[in-house]
Amino acid sequence: MRLSRIIACIITCLLSCSLQAHPDEPTETEATTVFSEAREDGSLVFFAKNPLVIPVWIQVAFSEMSNLVSPQTLPFEGPVPEESTKFELFTLTKANQSLGYSYRLTIKTLYSKPQSDYASTHTYLLPFEHGKKYKLSQGFNGKSTHSGANTFAIDFEMDTGTAIHAARGGTVFYIKEDSNVGGFSSRYSDHTNLIKIMHDDGSVGNYAHLMYNGAIVDIGDTVAAGALIGFSGNTGVSSGPHLHFDVRIPRTDTFEMYSTPFTILTHTGETATPEEGIYYYAFHPGNPPFEATLGTDLKNEDFDGYIRSTNASNVSIREERVDDTSILYIYNGLSRDISSTVTLSLQNMVASTATTLTIDIPAKTEYFLSLLRPTPGSTQYRYSTQLRY
Repeated sequence: MRLSRIIACIITCLLSCSLQAHPDEPTETEATTVFSEAREDGSLVFFAKNPLVIPVWIQVAFSEMSNLVSPQTLPFEGPVPEESTKFELFTLTKANQSLGYSYRLTIKTLYSKPQSDYASTHTYLLPFEHGKKYKLSQGFNGKSTHSGANTFAIDFEMDTGTAIHAARGGTVFYIKEDSNVGGFSSRYSDHTNLIKIMHDDGSVGNYAHLMYNGAIVDIGDTVAAGALIGFSGNTGVSSGPHLHFDVRIPRTDTFEMYSTPFTILTHTGETATPEEGIYYYAFHPGNPPFEATLGTDLKNEDFDGYIRSTNASNVSIREERVDDTSILYIYNGLSRDISSTVTLSLQNMVASTATTLTIDIPAKTEYFLSLLRPTPGSTQYRYSTQLRY
């Protein structure tokens, strides 16, 4: 009778247990699990299994408990070593040895111990190749998707297959690279390919939306800052090819991993807070110097004395782009000199010159005209030109 009652109670307990999962965290098959064993003295010993290559911090809470008492304060919290198969957590005892027992528990896990005074002064490398430049399309508190746990994340516009490098050294402990679908819909939330790296202070670097089979590191690898780890993609909830990067720390009030503010190393060697709409060059110390050209740095003076010959046979305006800056030139391909008047019509853009310009241009010659830039914060902008001669 006693044995059958114990078996029935264990079955009840197993059916009542639940595991809380969070978006882009390991699924139940990769996450820490808790199980119990009944001893002959009537006690119930709880164990944890942690398949990850890093220690985790666990919380075990009981929403229901019948005929069981605990010698320690509940909920239980504590560390579980890496790659544990049966790590003892705590023991419950029966209040009445002649009766059965039941319980319902919930477990939560964090990648590091919660600390209410957590603070990091680490400066992160930009997570792409040294000397390459990409636009930060969504920054901290971004209106599109950067809220809640993702509040302090950054997105970089880049083509699928762009090399991704570690922003900080650490241990690779989680990889998902089996997805080949994505779109701007919650139905793709379980399809985000990503790499997670544990840093030495317990924070976690999160690299998301990677391409199918886009990781070149393995779980358990120790990587240095700046090391190649994979390739960008467009998987999961994504409006287009890009890289999502954030740094996560444990939050004590919700027992979840939340993004935290961080600073980046710029190509000038200075530390900065990442800013939406800016093009950034990655600078990884120890690598060769490179020439940096940013559209925001261009000035009219850079084109002083600009005169080029042209093989064209008409009169028109030519555009070059550096980042989001449009460089306008006017050329005269005729065999005679002309006097031209150009009117610039701008929507959410500013010009480095007057919007109406009169220029005398010799035959077969091209001159610099103006620099056009989007007004700060604009996502939609355009211009048109009217040319008379």
